[in-house]
Amino acid sequence: MEYGDLPSETSDVTRTRHAPATRPVCVLVLGMHRSGTSALTRVLSIAGAKLPEHLMSDGVGNETGHWESERLVACHDRLLGALNSAWDDWMPLDLNAQPWAWRQSMKDEIASLIKSEYGGDALIVAKDPRICRFAELFIEATESAAYDSRCVLVVRSPLEVAQSLETRNGMSRGAAALLWLRHMLDAEAATRGRARSIVTYDDLLSDWSGALAKVTDDLALQWPHAIPDVEGRIGSFLRREHRHHWSSAEQLLFDPLLRHWVSDAYEALLVLAKNPNAPAALSTLDAVRKKFDDAAPVIRQMLRDADASHAVHVEYLIGQVGEARTAHEGAAHRAGQLEEQEQALRAHIAETDRQMAALRGELETVAQARDSLAAANRSLQSRLDEASRAAQLLGQHVEAKAAQVALHQKQLAELEAARAADHDLKARRDLEVTQEAAALQGLIAQKSVEIADLQNAVIAYERQLSEHRAEASTYGARLGRLLNRARKRLAPVSSPQAKLLGGMLRFAERTYRRLRGGGAIAPVVRVPPPPASSPDASPEAPISQRVAASPDYAEWISAHEPSAGRLEAQRQDAECKANGPLISIIVPVYKVPSSVLAATVNSVRQQTYPNWELCIAYADLENEENWKLLYDFAVADERIRPIRLNENQGISGNSNAAFAISRGEFIGLLDHDDELTPWALYDMARASIANPKADFFYGDKDCIDEHGTQRLNPLFKPAWSPEMMFSVNYLTHFNVMRRAVVERIGGWRPETDGAQDWDLFLRVIENGGEVVRVPGVHYHWRLLPTSTATGIAAKPYAVSAQFRTIKERVARLGLRAHVTEDQESGFRLHWAKPSSPCVDIVICDPRQRDLAAWLSADKDLFASWTSSISIVSSTAYTGGDIAGLKPRVFTYASEAERTAAMLTAAASGASPVIAFVSGEVDSVSDAWLMDLAGWVQGYEDIGFAGSLLLTRDSEVIEAGRVVGASGTSAPLFLRSPLYQWGWFGGPLWFRNVTAVAPHLAVVRRSEWGGDESRDKHLPWQDVFIRRCAQIVRSGKRGVVNPRARATRALNEKDVQPYWDDTFRDDPNFHPAFASVSPLKLKGGRA
Repeated sequence: MEYGDLPSETSDVTRTRHAPATRPVCVLVLGMHRSGTSALTRVLSIAGAKLPEHLMSDGVGNETGHWESERLVACHDRLLGALNSAWDDWMPLDLNAQPWAWRQSMKDEIASLIKSEYGGDALIVAKDPRICRFAELFIEATESAAYDSRCVLVVRSPLEVAQSLETRNGMSRGAAALLWLRHMLDAEAATRGRARSIVTYDDLLSDWSGALAKVTDDLALQWPHAIPDVEGRIGSFLRREHRHHWSSAEQLLFDPLLRHWVSDAYEALLVLAKNPNAPAALSTLDAVRKKFDDAAPVIRQMLRDADASHAVHVEYLIGQVGEARTAHEGAAHRAGQLEEQEQALRAHIAETDRQMAALRGELETVAQARDSLAAANRSLQSRLDEASRAAQLLGQHVEAKAAQVALHQKQLAELEAARAADHDLKARRDLEVTQEAAALQGLIAQKSVEIADLQNAVIAYERQLSEHRAEASTYGARLGRLLNRARKRLAPVSSPQAKLLGGMLRFAERTYRRLRGGGAIAPVVRVPPPPASSPDASPEAPISQRVAASPDYAEWISAHEPSAGRLEAQRQDAECKANGPLISIIVPVYKVPSSVLAATVNSVRQQTYPNWELCIAYADLENEENWKLLYDFAVADERIRPIRLNENQGISGNSNAAFAISRGEFIGLLDHDDELTPWALYDMARASIANPKADFFYGDKDCIDEHGTQRLNPLFKPAWSPEMMFSVNYLTHFNVMRRAVVERIGGWRPETDGAQDWDLFLRVIENGGEVVRVPGVHYHWRLLPTSTATGIAAKPYAVSAQFRTIKERVARLGLRAHVTEDQESGFRLHWAKPSSPCVDIVICDPRQRDLAAWLSADKDLFASWTSSISIVSSTAYTGGDIAGLKPRVFTYASEAERTAAMLTAAASGASPVIAFVSGEVDSVSDAWLMDLAGWVQGYEDIGFAGSLLLTRDSEVIEAGRVVGASGTSAPLFLRSPLYQWGWFGGPLWFRNVTAVAPHLAVVRRSEWGGDESRDKHLPWQDVFIRRCAQIVRSGKRGVVNPRARATRALNEKDVQPYWDDTFRDDPNFHPAFASVSPLKLKGGRA
């Protein structure tokens, strides 16, 4: 062809303009493998074209995704297989030679898959390089599915394609060139005369907006999204570093394998990209296609003959290598035996020398002992003579003492008889006292119930009395005048009648006070000065305006918490009112300011969900003001049910007392100094309707200052994380539990006061059904000096109670471990040594160093767990045994082979646990193997365990990973100081995660598995993370143990930010966030 066919920028190019579509459009992206079809497809999808439902996962060389349908690819592979072909076959296909019924069935199957994958959207994008081979059939199937097909051909240098296939698939350059030629010739021929646009991969990367505009113009498309609105996403997606191979036109022209047919076809396609109707270019493609089709059978036979000859030669070489390896192994074995014999002889000689030296020392010692013995014998005889004389005197003294002892024994026997008589009398008296105490306790319990009934009756009476007073208020003035006239007439001032009447009134007042429990007679409903403390305030009072301490948190609150309109919609939700459960709020009250207590009660009265009761156990017996406040609240709202206890029974006893009067299907816990958000009970009721099998619900929380004017320190919680409970009771505030389960386990235990809720939650969950997280802030924890919200120092007794709670949890689970307190992570589990070593260790690329010292400073602990050690390295291993074990060595020649070597090394062992250690780390914690393998070996629910990865300055590189739907991941707490806690807790908590990286991690062998044929071509870290995620999907849990630590320097790859919207779907993360590294809240209204 002539270069003159290439149009200049100023020449007139005739383009075929296609009319806008009148029915749904399928944009069909065609092109050779590794030609940029994936990149273009993603750009079109960002502009608004719908992608298929089931996307193929990404892989080596396509880290940003393939963006093609997994189901369609499988169908296309079946189609090619039925024609004795495959994706890498360059022979022509003759579909017209196949039976009509078979072609029709394949077309129907493809059409059906298109409908199911895209759901009938008006604009879709389809892509699979295989379609180039049978594009005409696919287009017919698309039209059968009611779509108008419009095609885009992506052209990339065949030299770059060949280089990419050689790297990814090990394909020879000649085979790759023929494959490129077949795909591009078939695709061009099938789409000639149809609505199509031809773009180059170079243009897409250098000027994507121009390339997109060309496609839009050529195919008369209208995108659902305005391009300026999405140009940021497209620009961040099309990064030049994703292009791994480059070539120039000169390299292509002078490459002997790609000249003539391939270069002619490539030049013709470049011409068509500029001038779609260039006659010379179309003629060149037709000529090349005819020559290629005619020569294909001859070329194929020549390649088969060459492959057969090559196979024979390879088989011969394999045989030679096998013989050499056998000879080498025999020589190595003989050398080992000789070395062992030499070591045994040297040891025997050394032992003989040691024994002879010991004998000489013993002879000298015997001679010295003989001389000493003679001198001692003489001294002993002299002492015997003196002892004989002393014995005579001692005998006389003993006889005198014996007489005294006999007298004392007689006196002691008399005292014992008197003591026994006193003991019998005391026992009878103790029995009488015990019986009287039991009877008294029964009477007290009976009277407590009667008092509670009387209190409820008095409240009901007061409510009726209030109503009667309201009815009588209009007659108050008249009645007062009548009574005044009657008093003057019947009992004039200073008369005996007046004195008698005054005394009767004072007696009535004192009697009323005793019935009320003390205090002066007051109106039934008291109205304290602050509006928030008013018992008769409207339960629909507006939410107090609080300021968030953090601007980011303030933005999140504004964007995501319910507006006034949404709160009103919740109040009007008839379905929720009809189907939602009665929720009993349990509040034990003891020593709290009146204004704070009133705010707590009013936060319940302001709930948008009405089906609740507030069960209050009042134990602050000296504070009449607070009791009167609660009493007035109860009169104003019959859902408020306070009881006054006879004594303070502690937090657990008081909670049990409030629980005893509850009637709800569920109970919720509220401290006497905290507040609920107005939507808290609505969200919990909705969750209980949606999850009828769940017995435990919890939400997020934040704190408010002492005056309730500022919101700060939010905690957004992961889904149910059992292992996090070994560090912190992250579930607390706000919680709703099924009442029947709490009743079945006996409620709160007084011996756990200080950690009573922690203990209760664990026992409820162990004996109940599902646990459901309800995202959103539902609770305000008030920062008072006496609250644990200000720190554990506010309640020092809580530490011992927490320790007891964790110890009993470990015992109930049957874990072979003992618990100790830990200043950093709360508590630490020390796992019992296994009966025999159970861990196969695989080390990736160790550096030249003392591996035994690097792996563990505690040699005995390390040896008790380790069964075998394997080393995977690109260089020869020159070290010796490690901790008494001879390592297995697996080498690889290039980075592409490292994953296969790691998988082979992991499969070479037989122990139930596999440990992976990266040679990149500089140091590891002493007991890391026990800290990680103990979880996997000792706890059946755990599938893998990982460590913290830190810098030498205790800055976190990774504390587990968040995983997206396509397998992408990001590290938790990157660049966070180790001793810092924030919106998502901190790195020093035990934490369940979806995956960890293989820096320092262990895996249960029975759960370790995957697609070996696919995985061996992917990067090692990606494979490990994918397999961790698969373990979690299978039902096991992964855990990060903060006591296991590895350190290394921070590198550039660590700090590259990455975000995937599906990270929010990771149950071990939280949907409130819009970034993992660094952790950022999601802004903007959802």
